[in-house]
Amino acid sequence: MTDVVGQIKKSSEDFINVVWPVVGKGFGRPIPVETVTANSFAKELDVRAGIDVWLVGVDGHMRGLASRVQWPRQERSFDTFTIRMRTRLGNPTEYHKRRAEIAATGTITPHYFCQAYVSTDRQRLIAAALGRMRDVIAAVECGVGRMLPPNSDGTQGWAVPWSALQDQGCQLAIWPPRQADLFDATSNDWPEVAQPGSGLPDERAA
Repeated sequence: MTDVVGQIKKSSEDFINVVWPVVGKGFGRPIPVETVTANSFAKELDVRAGIDVWLVGVDGHMRGLASRVQWPRQERSFDTFTIRMRTRLGNPTEYHKRRAEIAATGTITPHYFCQAYVSTDRQRLIAAALGRMRDVIAAVECGVGRMLPPNSDGTQGWAVPWSALQDQGCQLAIWPPRQADLFDATSNDWPEVAQPGSGLPDERAA
């Protein structure tokens, strides 16, 4: 198993076993892409659309979700969504692909983005946030957050603070909760049950 494949498998396992049971309450049932899709097509979904998990919502609708799990050596959360802005070879990045998909009608793109920080022993969720991908991309477009220092492999990301999205009125589910719930009661894609995060009504049951 290559390092990349092993890292993807580790991230998927921890998302399902450690992250989602805490932050995903009220959102529905997650189905990892690789468990229901032939390997070749699962790779296409990951590379082209960035979808790691199918989410069967409490409203019965299915939506795509992109997940990022990190295991910080400091055992603390950075409270940010991070999205790749530059690659070593200059290929289209996660940011450029999601931005183009959102702008194009009818494309498959993640509806949700979940970023989580897990303990190095993979037993404990330190913190996590779940938001809409379009809100994260819009924040980057507006310069909310900051460019991170380049990694040793030449890649570089942008960090959007969870608090900055909340300040803009974006709906987030955050664990542990950071402040009072913030949500639009008229939303039709955020479950009514907002626990355990701060502010997430999504997909209401009919």
